[in-house]
Amino acid sequence: MAGNRIRGTTISVRALEASRGIRDGSFASLVAGTYGVQIGSDGKWAFVPSAQTVTGSYITSVTLTASGSGWMHADARTKWKHGYTRSGAVLISTDLIDWRTTSTRGDWRTPTVDGTFAPGGNVLFTRGAIAGSTLFVAAGNSVGLYVVSLANTASPTQLATGFSLGAAAYDVAVRGERLYVVAADSAAELKVYNIANPNIPTLVTSVNLPGSSRARSLAITDRVLLVGMTQSAVSGENELLAYNISSTGSSIPLLDSEDEAGDVLAIAVSGTGVYLASTLDSSELRAYRIFDSGSLALASVAGYNLSDRTLDAQAIAVTGTSALLGTLKGSIQEMVLFNARPMVPSLTTTGPWYHEGSGSVVGVAMDPSRCVGFLAADSGRKALQVVNVRDTSSLAELATHTSTTGKGRGVLYDPVRDRTILLTDQAVIIFRPAASTGTCP
Repeated sequence: MAGNRIRGTTISVRALEASRGIRDGSFASLVAGTYGVQIGSDGKWAFVPSAQTVTGSYITSVTLTASGSGWMHADARTKWKHGYTRSGAVLISTDLIDWRTTSTRGDWRTPTVDGTFAPGGNVLFTRGAIAGSTLFVAAGNSVGLYVVSLANTASPTQLATGFSLGAAAYDVAVRGERLYVVAADSAAELKVYNIANPNIPTLVTSVNLPGSSRARSLAITDRVLLVGMTQSAVSGENELLAYNISSTGSSIPLLDSEDEAGDVLAIAVSGTGVYLASTLDSSELRAYRIFDSGSLALASVAGYNLSDRTLDAQAIAVTGTSALLGTLKGSIQEMVLFNARPMVPSLTTTGPWYHEGSGSVVGVAMDPSRCVGFLAADSGRKALQVVNVRDTSSLAELATHTSTTGKGRGVLYDPVRDRTILLTDQAVIIFRPAASTGTCP
């Protein structure tokens, strides 16, 4: 049965690679529908009109669904039946983007508020994740999770209005049609939802993590879900967990776990590097390598000690070879920019560089080209700050926003729409940039 699943997985992966090959020939060849794949007379991969391809006793189909302009979601499903008891199916999903499309990034020196979602009250928004045109936001109230449509960023609207976790949530992550949430539920801290229809999130499974309500952060790399926990002195209650989320079923087995001496409050992934924002005073930035198997190992330089402070790291973002770390407010700068090549710089390499955060920096994000960094500060004054991360000589503050709807609690950048989303105590505030100048600030 394990062999059947491995073969079925291999065939599904091959179907997705075939779809990428077809995309590379012409993105216009990707039309919503369900197909089989085969090598044509010209020696190139092609979709076939039939809705499936038969390989021995395995039947495979690829379903394409439009997610936006130049953006197609692909599901490759392989099923088999060997005798009366040996049957099964595997589904592997990916997104296919028209990489030939060019887009301009706006001028973030003069951002303006595009739209605001404020459900009322002190909801305590914390972290968010985007799937297509839907934003999923973790909140510290009893609702725990809000689903917001970004179809019109000037007028974001709430979906799934009757939905509630029944507990505060700390972080969210999305992979395909699955939403992962860590919440203050002592018996089921990790919750998994099917979000094929974002109006009706459906619980797939939940996991009781080690300890009681210790989960605080999430990140996804390939087929692995990483969970960060608060520190525990109990043997076996580790602080960094890796789960296998490649299956379409309800099982998400534990692959590996690591014992950390501090709280893991945020996680960022870049390639095979896993970066942690830690409360460990001797190593506020921590780094691991993650392998194909899902196992974890400390990097050759396991962390960086911000020796001029004992302030806890709160947030982290990594893009390319740059890492942004946000820390609690102190007498010195709260944002730290690292050159993440090597994974964690030693004291002999260039950097790090610092920027005054006007409060504790509780959320950080960067645009993919590493022109600008976005900071969320836990103060109404300068709740959002835009920083030039290309100019390490000054890390100039390009723009700020003083919130009238709560203090900053988190921030994320949406590269598809070129929008920055500030999360506060009371609202989700969407910012748009000015017209592009064609260059970094």
